[in-house]
Amino acid sequence: MDEMKQLLKNVTKKAFKVVKKAVLPILIPVLAVVLIIVILAGSVYFITIDDGSYKEDDWSSPPYAAAVYSSSATVDSEGKITTGKTAQEIWDEMKKNNSRVDLYLDGPEQLSKLMNAEIVTKYPDTRSNPDEPIDWKNIDFENNQIQGIIKFKRADKDGNVSTMIYTDSETFESKIKEYNESGSDSAKEFVLSHFTIDKQSNADSTSSSVKVDGPELCWPVSPQFTTITSKFGYRGNIGVDGASENHGAIDIAGAGIDGTPVYACEEGTVLYTTNSGDYNGGAGNWVVIDHGNGYVSKYMHHQTGSTVVSPGDKVKKGQMIAKVGTTGASSGPHCHFQIEKDGVKIDPLQFKYNNGMGDGSGGFGSGSNSSTNDMASSEDTESSEDTASSNDSKSSTRPAATTCYVKVATLTQTNTKVETNDPNVKASDKTVYNMTTTEINYQELVDKYTMPFDLLWALLVVGESQGFVMELADLAYNSEIEITVYDNYRKNTDIDKWTYKKQDKVKGSGSLEDTKHNNTETVQDFEDITEYNYTTTKTVITQTNTLQIDLTKADTWIVDYTREYTHQDTETSTNNNEEKVDNTEWKKAGDQPDPNTYSNSNIIAAENKLKERARSQDDTETGEVSSYPEEQVNIKRHLTLNKETHYVEIKDSITNTVESTYYEAGSPKVKEKTDRQDKVDEKDLKPNFVTIFRKSKYSTNKSNILSASSWLFEILETNESTADMVDIVKYLLYKATGNNYGVTEFDFSIFDASKFQSVNSGESGGVVEMLKSFENNALREYMNGGNISYSSVSEYVTQDRKQYKMYYTSFDGCLNFSYGVMVRNAAGNINNESYFKDEGVNLKSLLDQYDAGKEVLVDADIVDRIKDKIVSDKKNALKKEIAKHGIEMKENQIDALTMVSYQYGNCGQYISGNQNIAEVYKNYYKKGDKDGFKNNAVCQTQVGLTHFFVTGQYPQREKYTWKLFNEGIYTLADGTVLTNSGSGSGGGKAAILQSAKKIHTYMEQHSYYYSLNGGVLKSTFEESKNSRGVCCATYVMWVLKDCGLINQTSHSAPGLASILQDTYHWKKINRDQLQAGDVIYYPYGHIEIYAGNGQIYNAGSDSAISRANPYTSNWYLTNQSYGLRAP
Repeated sequence: MDEMKQLLKNVTKKAFKVVKKAVLPILIPVLAVVLIIVILAGSVYFITIDDGSYKEDDWSSPPYAAAVYSSSATVDSEGKITTGKTAQEIWDEMKKNNSRVDLYLDGPEQLSKLMNAEIVTKYPDTRSNPDEPIDWKNIDFENNQIQGIIKFKRADKDGNVSTMIYTDSETFESKIKEYNESGSDSAKEFVLSHFTIDKQSNADSTSSSVKVDGPELCWPVSPQFTTITSKFGYRGNIGVDGASENHGAIDIAGAGIDGTPVYACEEGTVLYTTNSGDYNGGAGNWVVIDHGNGYVSKYMHHQTGSTVVSPGDKVKKGQMIAKVGTTGASSGPHCHFQIEKDGVKIDPLQFKYNNGMGDGSGGFGSGSNSSTNDMASSEDTESSEDTASSNDSKSSTRPAATTCYVKVATLTQTNTKVETNDPNVKASDKTVYNMTTTEINYQELVDKYTMPFDLLWALLVVGESQGFVMELADLAYNSEIEITVYDNYRKNTDIDKWTYKKQDKVKGSGSLEDTKHNNTETVQDFEDITEYNYTTTKTVITQTNTLQIDLTKADTWIVDYTREYTHQDTETSTNNNEEKVDNTEWKKAGDQPDPNTYSNSNIIAAENKLKERARSQDDTETGEVSSYPEEQVNIKRHLTLNKETHYVEIKDSITNTVESTYYEAGSPKVKEKTDRQDKVDEKDLKPNFVTIFRKSKYSTNKSNILSASSWLFEILETNESTADMVDIVKYLLYKATGNNYGVTEFDFSIFDASKFQSVNSGESGGVVEMLKSFENNALREYMNGGNISYSSVSEYVTQDRKQYKMYYTSFDGCLNFSYGVMVRNAAGNINNESYFKDEGVNLKSLLDQYDAGKEVLVDADIVDRIKDKIVSDKKNALKKEIAKHGIEMKENQIDALTMVSYQYGNCGQYISGNQNIAEVYKNYYKKGDKDGFKNNAVCQTQVGLTHFFVTGQYPQREKYTWKLFNEGIYTLADGTVLTNSGSGSGGGKAAILQSAKKIHTYMEQHSYYYSLNGGVLKSTFEESKNSRGVCCATYVMWVLKDCGLINQTSHSAPGLASILQDTYHWKKINRDQLQAGDVIYYPYGHIEIYAGNGQIYNAGSDSAISRANPYTSNWYLTNQSYGLRAP
C-alpha cells in the first residue's frame, strides 16, 4: 500500500512537470491545468515508457539520436576521434522534432557527457603519451571530439611491458617496409612499440540498400561519412592531374570509406556506367542516373569491378550501385557526388539527406516537398498538410556502431650461413627479414564492459536525477581497459655439419717419346689417389615472434576484471643426431688432367730413362761425359689419363637448438563492484552503482526508481542495447536496497573475457554434424564438396558456397538460414537476433529486404558460427540445469539431449518433479534401467508432454538420437557413422576437425616450429609439448591418434598415406569429392587435413604452423593431390 501511495505521488509530480513544461504555455486558465493534471496522472506511465524507449528513425527519441551520434564516430589519420555531428547539432535536431529531452537535461553539454560515456570505452587512447592521466575537463566533447580510454600494452620477449603508441597507417607501413628491406633496428623498434587503426566499418555499410521512405534524398555513401573534402564551386588547382579547378560536385571522404557502398540518391534509370578501369578523363569508374524532370546524378571514382548496375536498370532510392574507390584523377578514396538540372551542375547540399546533411527541406523525387527553385514542378510536390504529417526519413534500422580494427606487427628473421673449405661449395651469408601485421577486433573484447547510453537514459527518465546519472557516467570515464600483446619468442638454430673426404683417382698409361734421339719409353700403368678433407656447415637461425593477444584489465563501472600472464624464463632444448652416409660411387670428374702437364712417379721414371739414354748416346758420339741439360731432350707424351672422383667417410651431424620464451596465461579474476561500503563515510566511498544509488542526496532518485521499478525494467527490455541488462539491474537494486526484484544472485562470469571469443566452426563436434544432416543433409553434403547437384540446394546457398540465402519453410511458416537457423517464426517474432548482432549483422534490416522481395544473403561462415554458437549455448545451459540435480552426464549424452532441445525447444530440463529429465535419468538410467529411461524421458510441447525417444513421428532421428545417448555413436540422417565406437572425442570427421583445431591452436600459441629432425618429432601430441617440433605428417598423425583412428607412427607424408590406406583401409577419393575431415595427400611429399569450404589445417612450414588455422587455400585444386577418407 505504501508503495502504491508513493507511486501515485511520483506520477502526479511527474504529470505536473510534463504539463508545466510542455502544456502550460498553451493552456489557460490555471483551473484547466489542474484538470489536465488529474487526467494525465493515469497517462504518465505511457509518457515515461515512451520517453525512455528507442524509437527507430525518430529524432524526438534521445536513444535514437544518441545511436546516430555514436554510429558516426570515426578515427582520422592523426588519431583524432570525432563524430559526424556535435552534441549541439544532435540537441537542435531533437528539439526541432519536438523531443522532450529538455525535460530531463539542461542542455547539450549534459547530453554530450551521457552519449560519450558509452563511446569512450570503445576506442583506443591515441594520445602521444597514453600513460598520462586523461584531463577530461580539456576534452572538447561539445565540438564532437572524443577521447578513447583503451590502452594497448606490449609485453616483449624479455618480460618488459610498455604502453603502445598510436601512429598513422602510412608511417606504420613505411616502417615495416624499411625493416623488411634492410633489417633496420630503429624501424623494428618503432613498429613493435606502435599500433595503428587499419580500417573501420559500420555494420550497415555492407548493406545492399538503405531504406529511405520520406522526401529526403539518400546520402550517397554510408551515413557516418560526412566529411566534405572538396565543396561545390571554384577550388583552384588541387595538384591532381585531370582534376577540375571549378568543382561541380562535392567530394565525400573519411577514414575507412574505401570499399564501402555507394547508394543511389533517388530512384531512376541508369544511363551510363564504367566498371573495368578502362575509362577516359578524371572520373574513373562512374555511374550516371536519370531521375526524370531534368535531374541527373553522377557518382565517380568507384573501385574497379565494384559497379553492380548496368545502363537501362531501374534503381530505387538507397540501392547500392558501386563501392567507393580512388580510380581516375583522385588523391585518395572518396565519392565524387554530382547533381545536374537540365544539364546545369547544382550544389548537392541544397537538398536534404537522410542523415541530416544538406541545407534544403527535401529532395527532388516524387516524395519531395522542397521549395528550391531548381526543384521539380509544383504538381510533383506534396502539400504542406501532407508534409506536416510525414515523419523524418532515416535508415529503417538502428544506426550501427562503427567497428575499428587495431593493427599490430610481429616479425620473423631468418639467417642462413654456409661456411666451407670445399672449393666446390659456395660460402654464403644471407638474412631475410619478414615483418607481418595482425588485425585485432578489440571491440569484441570490450563490448560487455560499456555503459550504454540507453541504460543511463532509462535511469534518468524514471529516476529524474541528473546528478545520479552524471556520477554513473563518471564511472565509465574513469574505467581502465588494457589489451596486451604478448610476444612469444622462439629462436630455432639448425646446424647441419657435413664432414667428408673427397678422393680423386687418376688412371694412366701410355709412352714417352724423345723425338730428338728417336727413343721411346713405356710408362707403366698407374693409379693415383689423392684425398682432401672438407667440412661444410650450414647454419639456419630462425627467430620468430608469435603474438598472443588478450584483454588483461577491465576495471569498469560494473566489474574489475584482470588476467595476469607470467613470463616464462628461456627454455632451451637441444637435439643432436649424427648419421653416417654411404660412400658415393666413383664418377668421371669434370676436370680431367692434362697429359702434357700431369706428373706421376711412373711418368717421371720414364722421363729419366729417356734422358739417360739420350746422354749415353751423346757421350758415345763425343767421347765425353756431359751433365746433359733438359733442353737437349725433346720429349713428347703419348698418355691416356682418366680422372674419377667420389666422397668417403661422410658424416652428417645435425644439431637443433630451440630457445623459447613465452607467456603463460593465469586464471581470469572477475570482481563484482557492488560493495555497499555501509561503514564508510559518504565522502570516502569508492564509487560504484550501489554506493552512488544509496547517497542521501539522491534519495528522490532512489524513491522514484524503487516506486516505478517495473517501468525501468520494461524500458530496458524494450531497448535492444539494454535488453540483456535487466537481470543485472535487478541485482544491483537488490544489492543497494535489499529488495528482491527476482534476482538475488548474478553470474558475473559473463564478464570473463576469456570466454568472449566466438565459437569456431566444428567446435561443437558431432552433434552439429548430426543436426545439419537431419535439418538439411543435401545442403550439408553440398557444402562439404559432396556429389550433390546445385539445383537441389539452390534455394539455400549460392553456387560458390560462400553465402547462405534466407528461405521460407511452408510447413511451419518460418524464415530460416542454412540448417534451420530460424530468424522469424510464424507469429512474426524475430528469432536469434542477438547472435546475428554479435556478428555485426542487422537482422531487422535483412528481414525488411526479404519482405521487399529481395534476395537476402549472409556469408556462410557467419551463419555457421551462429549455428555452432546456438548449439554450444544450448549445451552449456543444459549442463547447468542437469548439474542442479547433482548429476553429471557424459558428453555424448548431453549432445543427444541437445539434439532434442534443438528440435523441441527443451528436453524436459525445466519440468518440475520426477518428470524432469535429470530425475528420470536418476531413477532409471543411472540404476541400469535404460529402457525405462528411454520410455519415460519427456519434453514439453504445445500439446503437452512428448516421449521424445519413442514418438514414432521421426523414427530415424529418434533412433540415432537414442543411439548417441546410449552408445556414444554419432550417426547422420543417411546412416553414415561419424565415430568409431568408444572414441571419446566424438570420432569420425567431427572429431578430426575438433582435434585438428585443438592441436593447431595449441601449436600457434606455444611457438611450435617446422622440423624434419627425427630427434625432435614425437609420436604423440602430448610428448611434443617439450620439443615443439612438427612437420606436416607428424601433425596429421597426432590428430588421427587423438581421435583414436590410428595407433601407428610415421613422420613421413608418403609413409602416413601408405599406413592409412594399407593398414586402416582409408578410401582414396578424387579431390573434387573432398569433405570436411578428409586428409589431402600430395605424392610429392605433403599431407594436410581438409576443413571444408576450401579451408585446410596445415603444418608444412613455419608460417603454416604459426598462422591461425583453418585458412583458405586452393593449393589442393592446382597441384597433384587426392583425398583419403576414413572408413
